[in-house]
Amino acid sequence: MKYNIVLMLIFAVIIALFAIVNSTVVTVSFMLTEINVSLALVIIVSALIGAIIIILFDSFQRIKTNKQIKQLNKKIQDFEKTLAEKDSEIEKVNEALANKDKMIEEYKEKDKIVTNQE
Repeated sequence: MKYNIVLMLIFAVIIALFAIVNSTVVTVSFMLTEINVSLALVIIVSALIGAIIIILFDSFQRIKTNKQIKQLNKKIQDFEKTLAEKDSEIEKVNEALANKDKMIEEYKEKDKIVTNQE
């Protein structure tokens, strides 16, 4: 991030120096209008318009990315909820199996006692 700021400042200084060196008056034709204006002003305004356009496109991209991140985070939460439910179900099944095993052992013990008494 710091490198971006430094690079932007260097680029801005280069544009400003270029504009100052080229400060002659030029005629700018736009649509049906002709204006006599300093070339430095044309350069600086063009650079500013370009920067604004880049910022707008970047903002749209960030909004799109943030929306996608929110959707993916929601999916993750849904998957985690489903996983927790499945873990709960597995735990219930394991408890039922443990109870079944315990009952089987109790029946075996009772069967041994009954067999030994006969």
